[in-house]
Amino acid sequence: MERKIDILKSPVRHNQTGLLPNKFKKLGWVIVLLAILFALVAGAGFIPLEASVKVSMRHGLLNVLILGMLLIAWAKDSVEDELTLLIRFRVLGSAFIWAVLLVIIKPFIDMLFQDAMAEMGSQQLVLSMLFYYLMVYNIQKRNR
Repeated sequence: MERKIDILKSPVRHNQTGLLPNKFKKLGWVIVLLAILFALVAGAGFIPLEASVKVSMRHGLLNVLILGMLLIAWAKDSVEDELTLLIRFRVLGSAFIWAVLLVIIKPFIDMLFQDAMAEMGSQQLVLSMLFYYLMVYNIQKRNR
């Protein structure tokens, strides 16, 4: 005798999307603002630093900025429904395409402006992708 599984009677998980709770969005904004503030204070010369320390601090601050932006992007909105999930999915796909096109087109832009061709770093790529995602997601969400 076969046992039928009824999908409608299976237990429903509360977080099927895998998104973080909304409070992580606030935490992400605090992290982003603190990273930008610390970068401005260090960059203005209020804190005297050696060149090697400045380079390592720049990488560390970029990583903190990426973490904050990731928390903002990965956290649920206060009202999360099927339409916002669809918008998230579409914008995530376009952000990926943006990153790929940016990597392909950047050498040509460098040649156009007669700059030395340099490979795009992973931090720059992830930051541009997250910035694009957050910007376009918020625009799409407001225009729905």
